[in-house]
Amino acid sequence: PLSLRTEVMTAIAATVATQGYLWVITRLREQDTIPDGPPWALSEEELAQFTNLGLREYQRAAFVEANAPGITQVATLWRKA
Repeated sequence: PLSLRTEVMTAIAATVATQGYLWVITRLREQDTIPDGPPWALSEEELAQFTNLGLREYQRAAFVEANAPGITQVATLWRKA
């Protein structure tokens, strides 16, 4: 749920050790679209919050699963400095 996003993302980022990695796989949604889930899709702006929490996007791959056509998903690898 949107009301928990910042708190949860902060807690997740805090678990990553220095020089450690965080692997995030999520469906993407437009920022102004209210998420309907589960699964709870993230916006690009929400993913960018990890940057404000000390992580740097290291790698990214977008994909669409055969059983969910039209739903863009992204796998991102983040690294803590």
